[in-house]
Amino acid sequence: MNKMLWICSAFFLLLPTMAFAQCCAAGNPLSGDATAFGLPKNNLRISASFRHSYSDKFFFEDQFYQQNFVENSRYNFTSLQTIYGISDKWAAGAEMGYFIDKSQASLVPYPNTLSANGLGDLLLFSRYRIMKKVKPIEDLSVMAGVKIPIGAFDVSDDGVRVPVSLQPSSGAMKFQLSFSFMHQKPGSKFSYFTQAFGEISAAINSDFFQYHYGPLAYLIFSPGYRFWGKWQFN
Repeated sequence: MNKMLWICSAFFLLLPTMAFAQCCAAGNPLSGDATAFGLPKNNLRISASFRHSYSDKFFFEDQFYQQNFVENSRYNFTSLQTIYGISDKWAAGAEMGYFIDKSQASLVPYPNTLSANGLGDLLLFSRYRIMKKVKPIEDLSVMAGVKIPIGAFDVSDDGVRVPVSLQPSSGAMKFQLSFSFMHQKPGSKFSYFTQAFGEISAAINSDFFQYHYGPLAYLIFSPGYRFWGKWQFN
């Protein structure tokens, strides 16, 4: 298994190392926790996070798109998450986000910057542990969640309606489903984590926007190495 782990790790490390953030989209950015495989019964975990994103390169589908309309986009986002262990297999939680700043610098019809801030979406989710083994250490979990657009939408900046991509809330219900798996041999410092995630969205139907997000799916593979005590690099 260690040999397979090193082969998979080498494959990902040999991929092109330059990555570009495609900022922005309405609503909270996706969150993920590779260590959240359920909590002991009656345990509560509270965590906070901050995320900064900046993009001055843009894409059409998977191709770089040369354009002269937008100079850059960015956001500063903070969130608070709580998870409670209902049983040793089942946990439920919630996450709320707030955009400190979400802006886009445009070049046409003249240089200007539109910005917005406010509450994002409320994520309610439940996680169930399907399988757990001790030797080797293995954990398989499923998560289902719903994003509720309770935050700011149809926001204006100096009388100008900001585009959908800059709205703090997504303006539509979103439904998520993911499967997560972790493996580690007893006594080994190496481990790996993988996750398959999917999200579908309802249509936005506000006073100013009629829009429908497409489905989203991604697959994560993350090798890990515990190098000192409980400190681990992924």
